[in-house]
Amino acid sequence: MARMAHRLNPALEAQGAVTFRPSAAALDDWATWCAGVWFPVLSPFLRRALEHARTGRLRELAELDLELGDRLNPEAVRRSQSAGRRLLNAAGIPRGDRNLARFAGLLEAERAEGHLLVVHALRAAAFHATDPLAAGSYLYQEATGGLFPNHPRLVGECVEGALRLERPAPPVLRVA
Repeated sequence: MARMAHRLNPALEAQGAVTFRPSAAALDDWATWCAGVWFPVLSPFLRRALEHARTGRLRELAELDLELGDRLNPEAVRRSQSAGRRLLNAAGIPRGDRNLARFAGLLEAERAEGHLLVVHALRAAAFHATDPLAAGSYLYQEATGGLFPNHPRLVGECVEGALRLERPAPPVLRVA
């Protein structure tokens, strides 16, 4: 999961979380974010974005990108657009992929906003990532940005819980 997340977003560490912003009670925040943002908004949008990206339906993908902006709070929209555009510009376009270049043209024409989730879906399609791997790597990006970035096991447990489509139980911290 981590390897795919880094392949899809080479600037992962510098980016941080985009729509997930934890407080000191990070595990509770992760569960709240999964219930309030991931499951009802981002997960369904990612599935649709992957379908459009894999079939080259960029007009529909651009419409989905605009619709996503209406579903997130203004601060999340700003961070998501910034991260998506940064990823599109910094990571380059995988050899043989035309969809990312065409999508960049839609951004230039202001027919899309360039949310991270949409650019992530385009890159996942270019690298032939499966739906679970695309979803897991997106969750990994969000989790490593704010949820115990130095504790990959905890991040992994939270991502796996979210992928099981259930509210993840907070991992138990064991103190030696």
